[in-house]
Amino acid sequence: MTNLMPKKNRSFLIIIAFIVLYAIFFIISDLEKFSYRLENINYWYILPILAIGTLAMFVRSLRQKLFFDSLGISMSYKTNIQVYFSGLSMIMTPAGFGQVIKSYFLKKKYNHPYTKSLSVVLAERYYDLFSEISVIIIALLFVSSFEGMIISIVMGIVVVLILVSVKNKKLFSKMVSIIPKRWWFKKIEENKDDFFACASILTSKKLFFLGWLYGLTSWLLVAVTFYLAFIAFGLDHSFFEAILINFIPGILGAVSMLPGGIGITEFGMLGLLLKSGTDITTASALILFIRFTTGWFYTILGIINTKFITRHIDEQGKKFKP
Repeated sequence: MTNLMPKKNRSFLIIIAFIVLYAIFFIISDLEKFSYRLENINYWYILPILAIGTLAMFVRSLRQKLFFDSLGISMSYKTNIQVYFSGLSMIMTPAGFGQVIKSYFLKKKYNHPYTKSLSVVLAERYYDLFSEISVIIIALLFVSSFEGMIISIVMGIVVVLILVSVKNKKLFSKMVSIIPKRWWFKKIEENKDDFFACASILTSKKLFFLGWLYGLTSWLLVAVTFYLAFIAFGLDHSFFEAILINFIPGILGAVSMLPGGIGITEFGMLGLLLKSGTDITTASALILFIRFTTGWFYTILGIINTKFITRHIDEQGKKFKP
């Protein structure tokens, strides 16, 4: 097994960390009120939330196929969806970079070099960030938020700097030289010319627009799931308020490089919910509900697809069985 595959003990520690965090939410809440809030959720909204969230992931799988096709990695829509959803098993890793597990499966099935598949995973993370910022900017047109404005400006500058760097070979080499030389990051420095070629293709004018459009569509769908969660709890926040309360901490959690943005995302949401007038017990219950119906639900979908894919890898791990 290559070092691209996550270590079991690391995954175990991540799970323990989340359990401890969620236990803290129980402690700081009024347990009786907390139980009451969970018991009185409008559970009719759960199925639409899960369905729309799954649709959002399907949209991203179409973007993945577009990127793979542009780099000469051809596969059927069915296989592409399976590969994409298998990557969701690692969506709760730092900034979602654990989704490089897709590179492992593609190497075993098609013998494609890691440079191409890793380039796609990195491009997905870039376009997700760009799209999230775009959704926040849209929300800011309707709701005033100092936090949202700051995040938009700072991360907007980051998005532009990354784009400029991958379009200029000297700047790209400089950027590669300063990234950590750990895990799969080492692959980038070892094959930086190939990565630069892939990055140039994935940020061409046509793919840049389509990558952003697919990302924007998927994140708007995710925003709908957040809003439905607020409705399920009987809260009267607007759609755009729900976006800011969820997306601002989400981006901060991602850039923190903590697994699943643990702590940063939850307490960021808690702070914004309290600021909006939501009591701490309702806010805590809502945060856990959202995390389980989005991030952890996607993780479960990913694990199911990973089990399906690995079942078709032969004992030597060289190829998929027909």
